[in-house]
Amino acid sequence: MNKQYMNKLKKNTDRNWDAKKIDPIQTTLLRYGISTVRERETYHDKFLTKNKIRVPDLTDTKHKIIFEHDTFKIHGELSEPNDRTIRRNDDYKRAGLNFVIINEDLCKELNLDESKLAVYLYYHKLMEIDNEYM
Repeated sequence: MNKQYMNKLKKNTDRNWDAKKIDPIQTTLLRYGISTVRERETYHDKFLTKNKIRVPDLTDTKHKIIFEHDTFKIHGELSEPNDRTIRRNDDYKRAGLNFVIINEDLCKELNLDESKLAVYLYYHKLMEIDNEYM
């Protein structure tokens, strides 16, 4: 990859625009012993992006489960995501990566705490992963 592009990508991914929304989620996950990294470039040859890179909001360090924080305005409804979100999710599925979606608007509508929901979804995803290998 060319150096100029990599510098621009790094500059643009130091903190996502929604970082303040992700901070409490990351803190709560850590409180429950789930260590995560922020906005780490994830390369996979099955990604259909031009550079084969995605930058998830959070990735847990042990099982590599990806957390994406979505809103209706940017990503569409959870049940009817927009094309950009479908491409992201399809990339993760195609690459065989485990991911969960925390939808801010649905959490508000259902009066759910996003951070605690993230913990629940993490353990639910672990259960699904463990059952795949049984």
